[in-house]
Amino acid sequence: ALYNGLYTAGLGKIATQDFARYDTMLSTNNTNWESFGELSIDNMGNHAWTAYPSYILPRYVGGIHPSSGGFETVDIKPVTGGLEWARTSIPTIKGTITTNWNVVSENQFTMEVTIPANVTAKIYVPDNDMDQLVVSESGVSVFENNHFISGVDGLQQAEKQDGYIIFTAGSGTYSFQVTGEPLHTPDIGKEEETGVVIDDDQATYTNEWVYETASNHNDRYGDGFHYIGWVSGEPTASAT
Repeated sequence: ALYNGLYTAGLGKIATQDFARYDTMLSTNNTNWESFGELSIDNMGNHAWTAYPSYILPRYVGGIHPSSGGFETVDIKPVTGGLEWARTSIPTIKGTITTNWNVVSENQFTMEVTIPANVTAKIYVPDNDMDQLVVSESGVSVFENNHFISGVDGLQQAEKQDGYIIFTAGSGTYSFQVTGEPLHTPDIGKEEETGVVIDDDQATYTNEWVYETASNHNDRYGDGFHYIGWVSGEPTASAT
């Protein structure tokens, strides 16, 4: 529930930081343990309780999610916060769906998507915190000046909404490139002076996530963590 909430709220950066808890598992034996304590006879070396990233990462970082039964229609909506790139591939009854995105720089983002035959997709291309956007597909401009430009087979329409350019697309492979001018967050303490809204994804905190491990929380399970020292509000708040 926590990770679902973070990604739904656009707080992918926080989720990415919390995944650091898995470093010990990855470096020890690449399996998911029963808890985040030390590997032992009471902390099984391959357990479903900590395996939720196997669902969370394809669903939110890869962005692949069916919007109707049998993958008749799908949403492709990656949350990129805290990461530079991701490649995802999911086999379905219709065929394999893949996404491959890359934050090239603060003013360039690329994303490749493959949609199988007989599937209709809503492809959410992140604006990567940029303004004055130009979106091209295989070198052909398809979105500019906040308007869809027709001419690429398979792409039917597009609109800009909540940090994404949303394309309706049929089957095929699409190679998107997004360019624009980066939006810069004002310095902490300057929000009221500038009148710029700091949204959820840009909330800033002064310290690390603190995870309560098995040794300092209870005898067996480390099942809680908290944040401290927020500067510009709670992670679900906006400040002006």
